[in-house]
Amino acid sequence: MASYDLQIQKFGNWIEKSHPYVDHVFSSGSGSEEWTDKLIESVSILNLGDKVYTRATIDKVLLNSMYFIEEDRVGPENFQNGWGLPIDITCYDGAFFKLKRICYITWYVDVSAEDLRVIPQTIIKVTNRNENIFIHNYNGQLRLYGVGTLESKEEVENWPDRLDFSSNIVCSCLQIFQHGELQSKLYSVFHDHEKNDDIIFAEVHDGRLAFAFSQELTARLEQSVRDFI
Repeated sequence: MASYDLQIQKFGNWIEKSHPYVDHVFSSGSGSEEWTDKLIESVSILNLGDKVYTRATIDKVLLNSMYFIEEDRVGPENFQNGWGLPIDITCYDGAFFKLKRICYITWYVDVSAEDLRVIPQTIIKVTNRNENIFIHNYNGQLRLYGVGTLESKEEVENWPDRLDFSSNIVCSCLQIFQHGELQSKLYSVFHDHEKNDDIIFAEVHDGRLAFAFSQELTARLEQSVRDFI
């Protein structure tokens, strides 16, 4: 029989809250209060009975992540409280596994336009390389940010050769405008738990970025907006 040693390090005090659909939520560190409260709020719309469904819970965590990434985009409050991007998600379902190849996208939608279309405004993807985190960002311009470990005093090395936005999990914030004014925001997660097919295809050549989104993704997002209005 294999044996495992598990070491847990923490800073500050643990916050513990419970909900029938996620059992117990433990959090610690800067931002833990805001994160936990929002997660409890979001899972409250689930109606799963007594059993906790791992995949549904992961979706709620992803929605939570998209919500706070959008908060980071529009204001500095999270950063002023010592937390914010990037978000790295590790799950447990019999074994630990890390969610990879996630894109967080803010879309612009004008419901007063004759042709309702979702238009990407901001795209963020986080990748890991060695112990460093890299944030791939499109916001009208292409940028790549490197984040080292807390204990490291050296400059980040081993940067990726190119920006990478190819993903099979897409978290979306749909900004709904009407006649130039923001009316509301919708949040969604789109992925196939059974497949590993790309939802976003992206290539960067000579500083130029080309995106292609799966037709099913854009069709579902546009239908979500129509259902909302």
